[in-house]
Amino acid sequence: MKICLIWTTPNDLDPNRYLRPIIEKSLRKVGILSVYDSSFQIENIAAMNADFILMIGTLHTLQLQVVDVITSKRDVKLYFWNLEDPYDFDSLRPWESRFDHIFTVEIKSIAYYQNVKASYLPLAGDPDIHFRETQEKRNNRILIVGSDYDRRARISNMLAEKFPNNRIVRVGDFKNRNSNIHYLGRLDNNRIPELDNSFLCTIIIGRDFDFSNREFSIAAGSPGPRLFEALFAGGRVLIDRFSISLESSCPDLIPYVYYFESLELLQQLILDFESSHIFDPSEQTEWLRENHSYDKRIQKILEVFMAGKE
Repeated sequence: MKICLIWTTPNDLDPNRYLRPIIEKSLRKVGILSVYDSSFQIENIAAMNADFILMIGTLHTLQLQVVDVITSKRDVKLYFWNLEDPYDFDSLRPWESRFDHIFTVEIKSIAYYQNVKASYLPLAGDPDIHFRETQEKRNNRILIVGSDYDRRARISNMLAEKFPNNRIVRVGDFKNRNSNIHYLGRLDNNRIPELDNSFLCTIIIGRDFDFSNREFSIAAGSPGPRLFEALFAGGRVLIDRFSISLESSCPDLIPYVYYFESLELLQQLILDFESSHIFDPSEQTEWLRENHSYDKRIQKILEVFMAGKE
C-alpha cells in the first residue's frame, strides 16, 4: 500500500510537530509512505502515486499547495485528520465536502459536519517514547504541563498558595510567574514522561473554551495527547472535568484517572496521594498499549479506506 501524508500546518507554526515522527513511524508499518510538508513542491496529484492521501493538522493557516490538493481532480481518496477541532472548525467548513472522510480529535464536533463522513480519532501515546518503568518512590511534587492558558494558570496559582515550597512544577512557556511555582521552561518531549512517572501526580487542565466559533461551543472537550502520554508514562493523573470529558470520548480511561470538579476536591485528592505513595500503574500502561497507541489510530484510518473499497 502506498500512502501520501501531507502535514497541512506550516512546520514553524505547528504546536504538534513533535508528533510527526511518531505518526509517520506508525504509518510506515502499514505501507510505503511519502511525506510532504505544507510547503511541498509537486507538479500534480498523479505524481504522488498513492492509494490514498492523508492530510493531518489544521486548515486554519492554508498554504497554496494544500489548497491545490484539496481542490484538484483525483482518483484517490482524500482524508483529513483534524488535530485542532473545535478551535478551527470555521476554517474547515468551506473545505469539508472536498474530503472523502474527516477524522477529528473532538467527538462533540462530529454532529456539526454536514457534507462529509466524519469519525472520532483522538491522538494517543507511543509506548516506545512515553512508557516508563514504575518508580518505587514518588516525591511530593505536582506536575502541570502546557502553555499558559488562563484556566491552567488560575488553577496552578491557587494550588501554589495551598501547597508552597515548590510543590507545583510547571513545564512550558509562561508570561507571568508565581514565586511559589517551580518553572522548568520547555523540555524535550522525551524528558516529560520521567516527570510523570516520578512525581506525586500529574494534573491535566485543558484549554478554556472561549474560542471564536460561529456554529457551536462545548462545555468540555475530548482529551488531547497529553492525557495519553501521562498515562503511558505511569503517571497518577488528575483531570479537570470542566475542560475534559471522557464519558463520551474515552470512557475506557475513566478507571485510570481522578476527576476533580472543584479546587477543594483537587486539594483533598492531593492530600490523599501524599498520605500513601503506593501506586501501581501497570494495569493502566498495559491498557494504553492495547488500545491507545498510534498504531491503533492508523488501523482505524485503514479500516475506513478498506471499507470504501468494498
